Amino acid sequence: MTRKEFIKEWGKAKKFHYNGSFQESIEVYNILVPIIENIESVMPKDKDTSSEYYKQQILFEKAMFWGDFSVPLGDDGHFELALEASKKALFYKEKGNFNTLLYIYFNTANIYLFSKNYEDALIWYDKALFENNTNSIWLNEKDKADYYLNKAEALYFLKRYEEAEKWFTESIDAVQNNQDFEPFYFLSLLNKLKGDEKQSQKFHKMFLTRKNKLSEKAFLQRIRFYDQTVF
Repeated sequence: MTRKEFIKEWGKAKKFHYNGSFQESIEVYNILVPIIENIESVMPKDKDTSSEYYKQQILFEKAMFWGDFSVPLGDDGHFELALEASKKALFYKEKGNFNTLLYIYFNTANIYLFSKNYEDALIWYDKALFENNTNSIWLNEKDKADYYLNKAEALYFLKRYEEAEKWFTESIDAVQNNQDFEPFYFLSLLNKLKGDEKQSQKFHKMFLTRKNKLSEKAFLQRIRFYDQTVF
């Protein structure tokens, strides 16, 4: 396989995942695993590239690949395999001392969140946000909304309700006209717990407005890892 073919297949795997075809994505990634383990065979060192820079290129490529692969594994419910892939991504990220690739921390946190290990999820969301703030990487608005939302969910399920409310609100405020239904739904629940029925109903209506824009399939896909008692 050539470097160009490898990149093409990697892109195909990402496209399968984006379209919700998780098993097909995983199949393509599994085909590429032997290649990434010996990436030098399709990514030879250029004569004008220093050995140190080439080494960093290899580490970066491996960190990205395993970080990407962990996502469809997690989204398809293969949490142990997803964590194995994520640990490899983290190893190469840290070995290369890359301040970027925040999504590897975020993906690791998501695996823990979806497998209901909320304490560990929170640790990794905080790592991602800390690195973003200390290295001035700056997530875009939608990324911030997603990071804040998932951190809020971990806090909610840990019953740290005041903190959860703060981060659900931060998630809504992070992007103009936020169309995610989750923060509004959870804020409805939190206000109900506080006995504020008026605010609870207000957020529930905003939740329904966003939910009703989705197909039933898309909605069920979004809530597949929640307990049935939540939604």
